[in-house]
Amino acid sequence: MAKVYNGNNDYGKAKAQLDSGFVLLTNNPNLNRYFSLQFLNIAVAIYKSKNDDNRLVKTLELKSKIESENLNNNNSQLQSILKAGVENEKRLLTLQVNEANQNKKLANTRLLIVIVAFVLLVLGFIFYRNLQMQKLATAAMRQKISQDLHDDIGASLSSLHIYSSIAEKNIYSNPAKSEEMMQKIYAQSQFLMNNMNDIVWSMKSADDDGTTLETQVKNFGADLLGDINVSFTYQMDPEVEKLLQSINSRKNILLIIKEAINNLAKHSRSTVASLKLGIKGDNIELVIKDNGGGFDVDNKREGNGLKNMQSRVVELKGIMKVYSGINNGTRIEILIPKSSFKE
Repeated sequence: MAKVYNGNNDYGKAKAQLDSGFVLLTNNPNLNRYFSLQFLNIAVAIYKSKNDDNRLVKTLELKSKIESENLNNNNSQLQSILKAGVENEKRLLTLQVNEANQNKKLANTRLLIVIVAFVLLVLGFIFYRNLQMQKLATAAMRQKISQDLHDDIGASLSSLHIYSSIAEKNIYSNPAKSEEMMQKIYAQSQFLMNNMNDIVWSMKSADDDGTTLETQVKNFGADLLGDINVSFTYQMDPEVEKLLQSINSRKNILLIIKEAINNLAKHSRSTVASLKLGIKGDNIELVIKDNGGGFDVDNKREGNGLKNMQSRVVELKGIMKVYSGINNGTRIEILIPKSSFKE
């Protein structure tokens, strides 16, 4: 309406319309900025054409204020949009990081499973190999014992056959000779029975037949020393029995002790003797001593008894020391590693 009146050169009415527009802007500051700026542009053009500087300045100030508010509003909207975009990018990045972490955890879990499986496989292989090696060692030991038993029985049966043949031939012509052969047959058969008993015992544990090493030793000592009035004392640690796991260790330790008692009974001429079997650090300690006649360790040649004991001690990776002197008794000390008594 102001443009129309101004076109008709009626500036008074045009100015009145513009004033009404300014009142509307003042009373309604939230009017649409686009249309407000269109109105102000028309007012600026009319005021310029009429050289109404006072009104023109006020109109330009209002226009500048509205444009500034419009720019600030646009900036706020842009900032909001940018902020929303950044937030979306952050959420997307967070999701990507979480996904990467999940993938990393999954990869680590799979790697751990592979490592555990590999370790279990290696341990299983080691266990299986050790089990097979133990079976092979046990089979080899049983084979050796079987061979020893076969050789002992074969030799003993040959001797028995010879003795019985001589006894049969001399039963009438030479009864004394025949009786001598019968005594040898008895001694040889007794040796064979004892040897077989020792081998059978070594192949079993105390849980199998209830016969411990201490029982075996005491039975042997009672039979051998009872008739020669030797006061023999035993001190045997039950924990040693628990270490006797292998056939070889059970057989050798028993035969070492029996050989020592047998030597003592035959050669020591003692009245008091003792046996101590116990644990000393990482070793099994066996000490046999007597108060007999003794011998010169440096000059006396070792008999078969001591040699047999020494060979069995070496087989168990142990050491044996003999202390003796003329009329000073004998003391035998043996140390055998605990490891030699395991399967």
